[in-house]
Amino acid sequence: MLFCVQVQVSVSVSVVTAPFSEALADPGFRHGELVGVEAAVSAGPWKRLAIAATMLAGVFAVTVVVLTSLLLDQPTPEVFRYTVPLGQDADLYLGVPFFGRPPLTSLTFSPDGDLLVYAGWKAGEGSRLYSQRLDQERADPIEGEGAAFPFFSPDGAWIGFFGDGSLRRVSVADGAIERIAQSGGQGATWGDDGTIVWVQGNSLYQVAATGGEPVLLAEPDPLPGELLRYSQPHMLPGSEVLLFHAMRSFDPAQSEIVALDLTTGAQKTVLTDAMDPRYVQTGHLLFMRQGTLMADGFDAERLETLGQPVIMVEDVMHAVFMLASGVETGAGQVAVSASGHLAYALGGVYPEVAETAVRVTSTGEIVPLDLDRRDYGVFRVSPDGNRIAFHAGTGQHNDIWVHNLDTGVSQRLNPGGFSNSRPVWSPDGRWLAFASDRDQAQSNIYRFRVDGTGEPERLAPSNRDQRVSSWSSQGVIAYLEEDDSGALDIWVLPLPDGTPEPFFTSDAVERYPTFSPDGNWLAYTSDQSGRQEVYVRPYPGPEPAIQISGKGGSSPAWSPDGRQIYYNQGRVLMAVDVTPGDEFQAGRPASFIDPWHGGLGQPVRTHDVFADGSFVTTVQDDDGSPLEQFGVTEFHVILNFFEELKERVPN
Repeated sequence: MLFCVQVQVSVSVSVVTAPFSEALADPGFRHGELVGVEAAVSAGPWKRLAIAATMLAGVFAVTVVVLTSLLLDQPTPEVFRYTVPLGQDADLYLGVPFFGRPPLTSLTFSPDGDLLVYAGWKAGEGSRLYSQRLDQERADPIEGEGAAFPFFSPDGAWIGFFGDGSLRRVSVADGAIERIAQSGGQGATWGDDGTIVWVQGNSLYQVAATGGEPVLLAEPDPLPGELLRYSQPHMLPGSEVLLFHAMRSFDPAQSEIVALDLTTGAQKTVLTDAMDPRYVQTGHLLFMRQGTLMADGFDAERLETLGQPVIMVEDVMHAVFMLASGVETGAGQVAVSASGHLAYALGGVYPEVAETAVRVTSTGEIVPLDLDRRDYGVFRVSPDGNRIAFHAGTGQHNDIWVHNLDTGVSQRLNPGGFSNSRPVWSPDGRWLAFASDRDQAQSNIYRFRVDGTGEPERLAPSNRDQRVSSWSSQGVIAYLEEDDSGALDIWVLPLPDGTPEPFFTSDAVERYPTFSPDGNWLAYTSDQSGRQEVYVRPYPGPEPAIQISGKGGSSPAWSPDGRQIYYNQGRVLMAVDVTPGDEFQAGRPASFIDPWHGGLGQPVRTHDVFADGSFVTTVQDDDGSPLEQFGVTEFHVILNFFEELKERVPN
């Protein structure tokens, strides 16, 4: 404390000599000062100490006033905005793209704000790190292929990154690369205590920045049926508290920023409907909310926000509504320096991929249907052939629709929940079975009246994900359910009074269970040695499977008369003549429609067959690859961003 006082007084004297001289010339001030000195000299030792302390406090108060007045005379740093192209190279994209966009933060500022580092990806070369000083026009590559997701050490001497299956760091001074831990990563933060915290899987791990054995900090403990994953850690100053966000479902509005006390392990919810926290030295909390960079005042001691969040930058690229759940990280493409600069990429949440619903004849003719362009999922034709049920949405958010082919009217059903998908018709056309997360994060099977009356009925309650696939003419629902390892098995549910039971389970992954028109046979695929093949089994069994395809196949569908099975083989629709009966017979597969436009990649067939043998499916607009459509080739910089932050967000 004495050292602090001496420094303050010493600095004050050198800076404010003239103002002090003017103040001392004031008779009133001089009188008080002289009286104090005389009293101090004549008083006893304790009284002299008290008087001296009072005098020192008075000098300190005057010093603060004078210093404040001088600082107020200094001009406020100007906020300046500009755009930076990535490497001045049109085919260099930000991050490691997934369907055109990086799923994790791929740019970072040095603490002093002089150096901006980002991961760049180039076709045929993969990803690597690039560094660019703010006073330079071009970026310089950093040695180390496959490097991604960079982050700085607090002193700016090192850049942490993930690459080649490990956590690494590279020296800013000489480019030397050191391995820290064998681990993949999903967001990381470097504390001022010399440790790094990152997300592996859904859990938080910590390791010394110089290397060592990683320590598990916290792992999700979800309630039955609840999704819970941790993401985007950020260490507060002092390295005793860690901020991160927890996702309790694929609905980003259900996410929350959590503070973890590293000394006790206690967790506290800081903010809801918020992701990717970043505390800055102005006393503010920056965070992402569905494509928008927000800010709020933040008490770092009490771990509480101080007011109403304020929008700072809109349309910031944010890994929400991604096309696969594994990359739904909630990471924003944002970097902020301790000196007050901000860098970000535009793009908002992952956009809807518009497709056109079409009817494809057996000759390959494509006829557009009278449906709006949407990001479509599974189609199913009603038993009477007059309606189409489908799901459409963005990423994990999906709604169920029914389109009337006679009137051209589409109606959205409202069964509740964030994600409702994969509808199939009941044999009488009055119900739809579908997968929904309305009661929990995992999707389970429900049925809902097509006319919208009544509440959805949960058919096979489970804490595991379920994907409904087919509803037979005999009233049996075939669906997929995850096993303990996360692989998919085929289950069946006879309605109205049956109980769920596994139909076929194996060490392989089963997909696309589809009943024949008479309900006596079930076609499906099984993944053997990395390749899917199409099989048929009698229902309810237990006769062995009959292999239909020979060179790979997926998404089997039956012709309306049950005499053919169609399946995808790459971008070709194959057909196999079959003879159901006591002895099921199958012919030789042959090309049926080439090229085929049916969807791929889902474990449930996306297209369906009309009574006349034509197909309902989608074609994507020819707007180029996802990388060409959504890839990031530039980012934006706001110099002295903190000035704008302090002006707009009180704390």
